Amino acid sequence: MMDTPIGQLLFDPAGEYANFNLQDQTALRLLGKDWVSIYQFGATGTDPAIKPLQVNFFDEAQRPLTRTIIEMVLAGEKAGYIDNFRAIELGDPERGEFPDGTDGENEFRRTMVHRGRTRVAFYALLAKAGYSVPQNWAGIRFSIKGDLADRCLAAAANCLTKGTGSAAGTATVRTGAGLTAFMDWVVGNWTNVDVADFGKDEQFKAVKAVYDKSGGSVAFNRLAANRQFHNPVAARDYCDEIYDELSLGKIVIVDLSRGDESAIQVLSERIVNRLIERASSRFAHGDAPKKMQVFVEEAHRLFDRAEFAKREKDPWVRLAKEAAKYEIGLVYATQEVSSVEERVLANTHNWVVAHLNSKREIRELSNYYDFASFADDILRSEDRGHARIKTLSGKFIVPVQIERFDHSLINQARASAGLAPVTIDAGGKVIIPEDG
Repeated sequence: MMDTPIGQLLFDPAGEYANFNLQDQTALRLLGKDWVSIYQFGATGTDPAIKPLQVNFFDEAQRPLTRTIIEMVLAGEKAGYIDNFRAIELGDPERGEFPDGTDGENEFRRTMVHRGRTRVAFYALLAKAGYSVPQNWAGIRFSIKGDLADRCLAAAANCLTKGTGSAAGTATVRTGAGLTAFMDWVVGNWTNVDVADFGKDEQFKAVKAVYDKSGGSVAFNRLAANRQFHNPVAARDYCDEIYDELSLGKIVIVDLSRGDESAIQVLSERIVNRLIERASSRFAHGDAPKKMQVFVEEAHRLFDRAEFAKREKDPWVRLAKEAAKYEIGLVYATQEVSSVEERVLANTHNWVVAHLNSKREIRELSNYYDFASFADDILRSEDRGHARIKTLSGKFIVPVQIERFDHSLINQARASAGLAPVTIDAGGKVIIPEDG
């Protein structure tokens, strides 16, 4: 019987596992591209082992995720124009949503026209806020009278392409410059009777109020400040990709060394929420669990006690409480025990304690098991790799010496997988065989 593969997910705030570093003289990614995937901000898609930890806001298939992130970006804002913007609908309506007969058909067609115009305004807003349009983007087609399109082209050359034949009465915009040029022209001619048809749609007006800041500047500024969530080469929701790779038993490293703290928090929590959702669904349907192990470095940065106090629900607390029944393990490392949420600490059954140089942290640690008896030793001992371990199955706290992680361990793992060793020359250059 073959061993069940266990996917391993590592949140790496410093990027030390995702990238070769001088301290370790190695990196987990050297285990090979068939075994390790890395997700990080700013990935360009040129390295198949490094995938974007972002969303393509211009991909219509990722639109629900785009809306989720925008909701997060605008959270806490109560202005009326922002509420109107939150309420816009960008997808095409279904014919069944409208009554039968001529009146229903006419209403359906009007809604189709309005949704298309709202989409072009929305993407123009993103372009103006600095979200780069993907290369070879198919663009957005929307309804516009031919003479009005001609006037727009006369004022902003090449901003759109007029439809012909069966597409007459429409236009398509395919570039960021075209999007903003078109929208700027509409805004500049807003009171003109020929442009008035755009103003009949409340959702188009809701986007315009953010675009030209006529409603206020907060929403636009928030969007512009959070364009780090966008990557024009992202082809799929990174959470689903990560789950699928973990299900195959791969090692997935989430490189959080790029991006600000708020982005790191949001992206990490989205991944954890997705793991729980998928695991819970399998559990409810009676399917065998996908065994996984989650590792969190510098845990105080991701599940801080003060932040948790502001929220009713938190994915890390839920993971700590429910992971066992889904056969998902959680290992976290921190030098600040006091900052870790109490519910996470209370659900921690296995402890590996090395040197701590703070009496405050040792006092916090002493609340658990019999670590109070080792308090002085934990404070004084600075031997590298020396730790005290308390496991769920063990009755006592046991001192151990942990083996140093170095490049030889990487090559041992590669050998067990039938891969050639990775060598590092005298200049520190990594030489990776063709097999990965």
